[in-house]
Amino acid sequence: MKVKLYFLSRSTPFIEELKKHAEGAIPVDYIKSVRSKGINLDITVDFFWVGASFDPTELDKRVARFAQNGMGVIGFWTPDLSDVRGKYEICLFNRRIAVELGQSNFRNIIRKSITKALKSFVILYRKLMNRGEAQALTLPEVNFCHSKKSELFALIANSESNEFVVAMEKNLAAVKSLRQPKKRGHGKSQYFVDSRGYHFALGHEAHGEAETLMPPHNELCKIRKHLRFGVQIDPTQHYNVSLDSSNISSSDFVNCHGSEQAAASHLHLNIFPNDFIR
Repeated sequence: MKVKLYFLSRSTPFIEELKKHAEGAIPVDYIKSVRSKGINLDITVDFFWVGASFDPTELDKRVARFAQNGMGVIGFWTPDLSDVRGKYEICLFNRRIAVELGQSNFRNIIRKSITKALKSFVILYRKLMNRGEAQALTLPEVNFCHSKKSELFALIANSESNEFVVAMEKNLAAVKSLRQPKKRGHGKSQYFVDSRGYHFALGHEAHGEAETLMPPHNELCKIRKHLRFGVQIDPTQHYNVSLDSSNISSSDFVNCHGSEQAAASHLHLNIFPNDFIR
């Protein structure tokens, strides 16, 4: 599995210092230990300076290239970049850079941060490779509306607690508890039911990949098509979305680039994890 460690900062001196240490801080022993368990991590590092002339589209394009090249992405952000980091919270696996320029043992602190992030990332990777767990973790970010899903996604995006894994398991179980059969017919099929009563079931039909032609789509549509919490996902995966016993209106949903859908009645809709609607 190719994984890009992506370091971002507003400070040019800090980026230059990171460039001296980041590759040497990659935890070789940990990588060997997970390789013995069947996970082959191919780690590379890259850097992005968020300077005064920062163009958000350039960062989008860079991350989109990583995503389209089959890489997992862990973003390491300085604390002053929360305004930039926000839109990547669900598609990348993001962690804070917990070291300051000039701090003693700079490389050792970076190594600890990378190791901690990789351990959580590998646990997430295993869950996203498990079909049952992945169905809850790849629910559409915008169009599946439920506080339990929002709490799970916010936890994964923001928590760096030592209890991260325990908390994630608890919140993941809460989202999985939203699965239930329809009241009328459909046998034993299980659906994730959101707070509006919409039923989401992982589709098994071959509908191709989510569309990302620009325009109307943008680079973030591409990134979210390929990545969930920094892990590569199947770009053809989608959910069949319906109500229990009536047609649904497409106007109740928003497409991946934020546009509202034209009002039309459907038996069901196909919605992809990145919120593309077909």
